[in-house]
Amino acid sequence: MLDLDDRSPLAKSLLYNLGTMDVDAIDGQFDGVRDQFIAQARKARRFPTTAEVALDLHEWLYYGSKQTPMVARINPDRGTNLAYVFVTLCIVSPSTRFTLASKHVPRTDTTSLIGAILDMIETAREAVSITRLYCDRGLYRVELVNALVDLDVEFVMRAPKTPGIKRVLSEHDAERFVTNYELVRRASPTMRVPVTLVVVPHNSRDDDSLCLITNRTRTVDEAVPLAQAYQRRWGIETSYRKTGGFLPRTTSPVFAVRLFSFCLLWQCTISGSSCVCCSLSNGE
Repeated sequence: MLDLDDRSPLAKSLLYNLGTMDVDAIDGQFDGVRDQFIAQARKARRFPTTAEVALDLHEWLYYGSKQTPMVARINPDRGTNLAYVFVTLCIVSPSTRFTLASKHVPRTDTTSLIGAILDMIETAREAVSITRLYCDRGLYRVELVNALVDLDVEFVMRAPKTPGIKRVLSEHDAERFVTNYELVRRASPTMRVPVTLVVVPHNSRDDDSLCLITNRTRTVDEAVPLAQAYQRRWGIETSYRKTGGFLPRTTSPVFAVRLFSFCLLWQCTISGSSCVCCSLSNGE
């Protein structure tokens, strides 16, 4: 029990001690916490053996020097083109919301992202069998999609309205359709990745379409159910926005401080009472 008469540590002391921590040790501590939660949830028969998961990028905007270690360049956003960038992999089942893995990426080039994503999927597969992977359109890159195809796991990714997608939309009169599509990288090394393009009406904007790509063959009858399944990840997005608001407003350029703060707040993705960790701590 907390003693209200005890003195709280000064913010400067807290930042100093966080800044002296080893980055690998911080990762190891939170990995250990995650593994303990999973073990307890399994013992209580509250952790799934199979799961649909969502893969997301998170940009913690940074307004300091571009020479700061571990800071990545991003597209300009709210007055900066720098951020600490993290990737997370989370269960998106309606009954379970849980962060299976997270990783910092010091660069946002495709090669770095692929390496981080493959490492996280390998970690996640030690806990669950992944039945489907949902990806945001920010990950729509030919080489990355090709890497996901090689994993032999079903993925569904939001497709931006590229010139190629717009051409396909103009060639179809139906508002809902499924067709073969090919992602093309024209720069060296060239690359072609065949996928299935699924198009349905947007659920909130008239005269607009929701475009998805997947590495599995789909029929027109499966188009709407697949889009509805993809929309389940938006519950995770809402949790991300709410939790992201609690990230500390620090100007510290020390990466250990940033990493600890991110891991502490994002170790467990909470959505109401559906979080495995909170259910266990509440004795449910």
